[in-house]
Amino acid sequence: MHGPVCVLCGYINEEQAESCTADHYTADDSSHKEICGACGGVIKEESHLYTYTTETAEDGVRIHKGTCSVCGHTMDGACVFDPDGICEICGQPCTHEYTVGQSLDESYHQLVCKFCGHTEKEEHQIGESADSQKYCTACGYSLNE
Repeated sequence: MHGPVCVLCGYINEEQAESCTADHYTADDSSHKEICGACGGVIKEESHLYTYTTETAEDGVRIHKGTCSVCGHTMDGACVFDPDGICEICGQPCTHEYTVGQSLDESYHQLVCKFCGHTEKEEHQIGESADSQKYCTACGYSLNE
């Protein structure tokens, strides 16, 4: 509510008061405020309601971009993955992109996600060199005794 306010004592004449009507939003990184067009007062403040998309930035980092469905505020940042590969900010699962890690034994090597660190094991991919030496073409493990 807004209405005429006494400049000496701050009294608001409630008989002439009107309901506030929002005509725009202000926003910061954590919330948006609904602002009255007549008095400039804050009608309501609430946290952003982001809808997210994820992508890989040019530097290879997995990022999320959010747009608030109420006020249109946008944000972006690097995904922070929990041990299950879910971003703690946007809630999106990691789209694993693996690099080959070290050999685990004579049958398997490790794959490591370059975004969240999740690991999987994969069978060695056997190849043969020009001098008939067998090795894994992915991790380089030698299968010769």
